[in-house]
Amino acid sequence: MPGHSHCLPLQRPKGLPVLVFPFVLVAILVETSRAATSCSSREGIALNKTTKLARLMRKESGELQKLYISSQGDFYESFCQMPIDNIPDTTITGQTPSEKLQSIYTTLKVFYLHLAAVEDQQIYLQEPSNPLLDKLRMVKAHTYNMAENMKPILQCLQPNEPISEPSWAPTQAPARNVFQQKVYGCVVLTQYKEFLLQVVPELKAMISKVKNGHK
Repeated sequence: MPGHSHCLPLQRPKGLPVLVFPFVLVAILVETSRAATSCSSREGIALNKTTKLARLMRKESGELQKLYISSQGDFYESFCQMPIDNIPDTTITGQTPSEKLQSIYTTLKVFYLHLAAVEDQQIYLQEPSNPLLDKLRMVKAHTYNMAENMKPILQCLQPNEPISEPSWAPTQAPARNVFQQKVYGCVVLTQYKEFLLQVVPELKAMISKVKNGHK
């Protein structure tokens, strides 16, 4: 009828026997249902795993910042509030779970590169036995793992969209002398700690939303 939309019936492919077609259709529907269930299951497992890791990283980031400050000699925590260009924003953007997860993923990837730059600086500024170096490596590794854990979640939430990667990456830390290097490192770690403080409650809220299908 004019003004009314209606769905066209599925057409039997040429050459496919009439008796076989219904079985093929059922097989397709079952496989689609299995894929959706499998994706939902993987998504839930990955989201819980990511949330647990985020909690651990939140604790570690605070410990790392304190250890970093104590390892810099004549250095004060107030230096960690100095303005530095190109440090990632700690704000999680987006309205839907998929948009927020994409924001967290992108920010993690950028922070990973900054943590690598801080580690490179501290290798030259600290004794090899300083526990700060091991702590930096551990937090950097956990950051990478957390970002990787988020990929299957994003692929389930937005199967038809590519995962956005950060468009900018630090090739080296923007510092000219030792003091600037120390300040840069502390600002990175302070911002990272603030970011993780926001990530944990966001992920916990997403778990219930994703379970209820509000994507």
